[in-house]
Amino acid sequence: MPYVDQYLTNWCWAACAAMVLQYYGLNVDKCDVAAWVLNQTCCPERPACDQPCEPSKVRDIYVQWKRNATLVAGPVPPQTLIDELRPAGLSKCGANGRCGDQSDSGHLVLVYGWHPTSAGDRFLLLDPQYAQGYGPVHTNI
Repeated sequence: MPYVDQYLTNWCWAACAAMVLQYYGLNVDKCDVAAWVLNQTCCPERPACDQPCEPSKVRDIYVQWKRNATLVAGPVPPQTLIDELRPAGLSKCGANGRCGDQSDSGHLVLVYGWHPTSAGDRFLLLDPQYAQGYGPVHTNI
C-alpha cells in the first residue's frame, strides 16, 4: 500500500483516497482528489482548499475514478474488509459529521492489514498525518 501524507491540515480524506486509488494502479494524487471534490485548483498549496470532506463525498471519490466503494454508517470489523482484499478507511468524524475537520476532531485513516496477537488484533495503519505503523484499532475511533 503506498503512503501519501495529507499535506494540509484537513486533507486526510484526500490523502487516504489517493492511497487507495494508487493501490488499485491509478496515477491519482491528493491534489487531483481535492481539486475534484472542491471543484477548484488546489496545488500548489492553497489555503482555500484546506477543507474537510463529507463521508458520502469520500465514497463519491472512488466512484469518480471507477472504483467500487461502500459507505457504512456504524462499526464494521476491519478484518472483514481486509480479508476481502479491500483497504478499509476508518474515520472519526467530528461532531459536524465531516471527516478531516481537525478543528472538530474528525480524522480518516486506512487499515490494510491485520494479525491476531495474544493482546488482541493488531492492524497495519496508514495515517496520512503521522505515517504508518501497527496498532490496535477500535471500530468506533
